[in-house]
Amino acid sequence: MSPATGFLTEWIRMAGVRAPSITLTIAQRWPVAGTGPGFRPGLTGYGWGTNGTIMEGLRGPGPGPAQGGHPHPGGPSGPPPGGVVPVGLLFRDVRLWFSNRGQSPLSPPDFGQQFLAAAQDRAWVELTFAGDAVQLQVQYQHAVAWDYNVTATTTQVDQPSQQLLFSDLPPAGADPVRAFMIVSLADTGRFGGL
Repeated sequence: MSPATGFLTEWIRMAGVRAPSITLTIAQRWPVAGTGPGFRPGLTGYGWGTNGTIMEGLRGPGPGPAQGGHPHPGGPSGPPPGGVVPVGLLFRDVRLWFSNRGQSPLSPPDFGQQFLAAAQDRAWVELTFAGDAVQLQVQYQHAVAWDYNVTATTTQVDQPSQQLLFSDLPPAGADPVRAFMIVSLADTGRFGGL
C-alpha cells in the first residue's frame, strides 16, 4: 500500500460516516524558462466541492483499479457480496476558477480579472484506486475558462499537510508546460440547498 492508497482508504472509511469536501489547487509556471526581465506570471487554479460520495466497483484483494465504479449512497457496511467494494470517492459538483495571466507579458494582469466569480468552471472529480496509486479524474460538465479534463495518478501524500500531490498534469490552456495539483479533503458533512 502506498501513502496515497492508504490516504484514500481512510477517507473512504470516513465518508461512510460524513460526506467529505474537496479543495483543489493547481500551479503551472510561465511557459518559457529563463526569459529576460519583465513580469512572467504563471497560472494558478482553485476549486472546491462538497457532498463527496463513495463509489463502488469490482476490485481484487488490496488496492486495485476500479471496474465499473458507481456512486454508493451510504457508507461501507462490511464486505458486500459479489466482490463489489468501495473503490473511490466522487464529487459531482466541483467549482473551479483559474487566474488570468493577462494579455501583456511585461506587466501584471489586471487585478479585477483574477478568479472572476462569473468565470466559474464546473466539473466532476473522482479519486479511485489504480494499483498501488490513486487516480484523479477531472471531467468538466460546464467549462468557461478551459476544457481541462485531467487523468493523473499519484502515490504521494504530503505527510505534514495530509494532502495528495499530483505532478505532470496536462497544461491548462495552450501552453506546453505541465502542471501540479494539490488535493485536500475535509470531513465536513453533507451540505444542502434551498
